[in-house]
Amino acid sequence: MLDYLLSRELSADGTPTQYDIAVGAMGKSSDFNEITDSAVRVQMSRLRKALSDYYLLHAPQDGLYIHIRVGEYRLRSASLEVAYPDLAAAKQAKTEPSTLLTESNSSQTETEPTETLRIIPRPIKDDVRRDEPTWNKSLLVLSRLKLPAVVLLALLTGWWLINKSMDVTQTSRAGLSVPYVAANLDFSELQGSDTQHAYLEARLSSDVRTLLQKSLISRYSHGELDREADYFLLIDLTQSQDGQYGAEVVLSDKQNRVITERTLRSEYAASDLLDALQDEITSVISPAGHITRDLAKNLTSEPENDFECFLAVETSRAQGDMGDQLVDRCIEEYPDGEFTPYIRIRRAFVMAQTATMSGQYLSPSDPAWLEVSSVLEQHPDNAYANALAAKFLIASGKCSQAAGFAREGFSRGRTYPALELAVIVDAYGCDEVSSLRSFWADRIARITAANRDPHPLLEAYILIGVILSDQEEALDRDRSALFAVEPEGALGPLLRALRAASSGVATQGDIQDIQERLPSLIFSPQTRSELMMELREKNPSNSRPTNTF
Repeated sequence: MLDYLLSRELSADGTPTQYDIAVGAMGKSSDFNEITDSAVRVQMSRLRKALSDYYLLHAPQDGLYIHIRVGEYRLRSASLEVAYPDLAAAKQAKTEPSTLLTESNSSQTETEPTETLRIIPRPIKDDVRRDEPTWNKSLLVLSRLKLPAVVLLALLTGWWLINKSMDVTQTSRAGLSVPYVAANLDFSELQGSDTQHAYLEARLSSDVRTLLQKSLISRYSHGELDREADYFLLIDLTQSQDGQYGAEVVLSDKQNRVITERTLRSEYAASDLLDALQDEITSVISPAGHITRDLAKNLTSEPENDFECFLAVETSRAQGDMGDQLVDRCIEEYPDGEFTPYIRIRRAFVMAQTATMSGQYLSPSDPAWLEVSSVLEQHPDNAYANALAAKFLIASGKCSQAAGFAREGFSRGRTYPALELAVIVDAYGCDEVSSLRSFWADRIARITAANRDPHPLLEAYILIGVILSDQEEALDRDRSALFAVEPEGALGPLLRALRAASSGVATQGDIQDIQERLPSLIFSPQTRSELMMELREKNPSNSRPTNTF
């Protein structure tokens, strides 16, 4: 989006509209409607935040800061005080009184700076402090002291270790930030129709860019060989002799360490391959996907910022943990954080789980419902809030009203598989929208295929989904190794029971375990009853009907 706005400014084509940005920068179709689709406004808000975050660490050499005024869609440049007054105030508060006095006196004679356009350099991950002596300069100074070589080497080594330690400390204090992901698409192995391949290249390039931009845990990094990217996503397309398509998908970090890799056999038509790759990419960039799992390894018990809070909460929720101590602390410490609204919805989800597990009926006066309403009032396009609102309405028997919230919940694209399944499985018991079941069954099958090693929460929703949609065959032989691993954590007992039920070997105890734990995932009593009936039909020899819900 920044590239697009820059090109518009340089070409003097005038201020772009939301429609221009949607079609020209975000790959939206020509029927884009800015009234019903808030995608441009959401991404523009994220871009403003990204620019502010960048300038928090990097000052431009010419003193001019790129900024985008709220309600406007063009690049401007101005002094820090004009472009980012809050940031300027924060920096001024940290300066010494004498410096403040000098700056205040000199600013009285300055006029309002003229706004001009400057190209923004890409953020540098490991900036060298300007007051640091260079290695060569330090070596020269020390050598003039005519110290013995051993002493000189010891001093140099100690100096290097001290500075290295300072760098590590400074990096850890800054906390993790949303990583940049560069995509490299390789079409060199394809043969045959150039037209077909051009279509594949155009569509896949657009899909990858859109998914990376819409994900909460990634920033799109321009350039296939971008050295500043934190992760690299390689998609190598393959083709069989009969013209079918496949792909190799590899995610690696800047140290060339492979995080995950997956092979799609060459058995897809072009359009089917694009759908499959969308789901594969989603498994990488979802809030609890492979990138989050890798980032979570660097988290401490005390998150440094709201993004680290988000990672910690998503990691905990993916394991089925209903604890809210971390959630409450993060909301208290970062009330205005970009990711705090999502953390608030996680708190609301836990509230709802606690209520439904105790047999309570969710109503608009419940704390969970009020929390969702509050977030939606401030952030009407929040995906988590819309999805949870849809679940609440479905649980209340208002499936038709829930449809709009569900659609808005998925407006970012398919970057929330667990969230999508959470709504789908709840909606399965809705009679008025039963015509959507074939579509839901397709989504369940595709999400199942793309997530061979899902986190516990996603696995629970996958197992529930395949049972409800009568698609146990989707749990193919590749799942045998996963099912052989004993599930642990809060969801362990439920996963063991669901695995047995999906294989038709559930015992009465398994069925009872599912019945007791199901309200924590499915809020609709009607859907829970339908699932229990399906389970008894699929496991007739080991289970007996009992009173339910």
